[in-house]
Amino acid sequence: MGKIIRAGIALCIVVLFAQAGLAAPEEKVEDKPKTVVTITYEDKEKNPVKNELELSLYERVMWGSVLPRRANRVEGLIISDIREKIDPTQEEIKKYEIVDVPPTGVGWNKAGVKSRIKVTFTELEAQISKEALKKMDEDEDLPANKEFMDLYEKINNLE
Repeated sequence: MGKIIRAGIALCIVVLFAQAGLAAPEEKVEDKPKTVVTITYEDKEKNPVKNELELSLYERVMWGSVLPRRANRVEGLIISDIREKIDPTQEEIKKYEIVDVPPTGVGWNKAGVKSRIKVTFTELEAQISKEALKKMDEDEDLPANKEFMDLYEKINNLE
């Protein structure tokens, strides 16, 4: 135990000297065993960027329906940023033949069904989205289908 503590203190001293731009104190290391520490993030392959999601066109459209329609100025700016990230572009509207389907729906072609984009959300964008989703849940106003429940989980897992 004492060796581990001494090794940790020595490592801290070396790091502090390196950060200060100074040379580390000389130390004989030939008789000491080398230790290799590997730190891994277990979900790195799943989600290497914090709050980055791969979203389908359906999820993007449904996410827009989750967001509040009315807000204060600051929340409005954040909601506007979210919409800029998730709303289909004019190019996508043409490419996927996106159309309004009355009374409250949106439709698209087969290529649109397969489309996916990666979107990264900020902490504030995640917070607003989670709060909006929580309100829908409390009001028992969530669409009861698998696709929306998958989106619900994605939003709730944001940090």
